[in-house]
This record gives sequence, structure tokens and C-alpha cells, in this order.
Amino acid sequence: MKTLKFFVVLCFIAAFAANNVNAQNRVLKQEVPIEIAGYIYCPCTGDYLYGTLIFDFITSSHNDISRLRDGILYGYDETGTIPSGNVYEVSQISPGTYTEESPTGYKWYENTTIYRLDGKIIALAHYNYHFVVNGKGEIILDRGEISKWNCK
Repeated sequence: MKTLKFFVVLCFIAAFAANNVNAQNRVLKQEVPIEIAGYIYCPCTGDYLYGTLIFDFITSSHNDISRLRDGILYGYDETGTIPSGNVYEVSQISPGTYTEESPTGYKWYENTTIYRLDGKIIALAHYNYHFVVNGKGEIILDRGEISKWNCK
């Protein structure tokens, strides 16, 4: 009889454990390299930045998160031919929500990027974007991307 009681309790535990596993949201994880070819200008040092950033994009049913995993950028002049010798370490984590209708691909995102030079924070760049579509698919708000740099 003890064996039967133990078996019944074990079945209850297994049922609850399986139920929790099925309740998890599906999450898609991707690694995406993005080539930066001088279109980021750092007003704090006057450099145009070049290099490759490697992002982890994590997509769930309700939002997206982009995490910069490997961020090293190199400073150049405005023509991109003369290196300044500055090597920037870049870090960020950015939440957002993706949509097909938006020109940027996002309904919204908030981002703060930290730029370090020789281990010291030299700049914080804040980016945000908000795009709203009503139930009929009409654009009712497109605030565009707003960026703000804080030099340290």
C-alpha cells in the first residue's frame, strides 16, 4: 500500500512539473553581426566609427531584446581613410517590439549605448523610437528616432 501511495504522489508531482514546462513562452534567439561603416559619429571625440558589432536578438511573443555581446569600434576621420587611433568599447541592452509596418522595423525601442575609451566612459548615447498603428492598420503616430549624446 505504501508503494501505491508513493506512486500516486509521484504522478501528481510529475503532472505539475510537466504543466510548468508547457506554460513557458517560446523564445527565438539569434546572433547577428552588424557592420558599422562610418555612419555613427561620436560628437564627444569627433570620430566616425567603423567596425563590426555582434548582437544577440531575443524575440518572445510580447517584445524583443537586443544585447550587444561584442562591441569594438575604431575611430576614423570623416573620409574613413585616416585612423584616429581611438578604440572604443561599446555596450548596450535595448528592449523593443518588432512590427512589419514600421519603417525601422520596430513599434518602439529604448536604447542607451555606453562608449568607453581606454576603459573610461566617454559618452552615453540615448536612442528611442515610437511608432503606433491603429486597428485598421493606419499610422497614427510616427515620432521618428530621437538621439541624444551625453559626453563625459
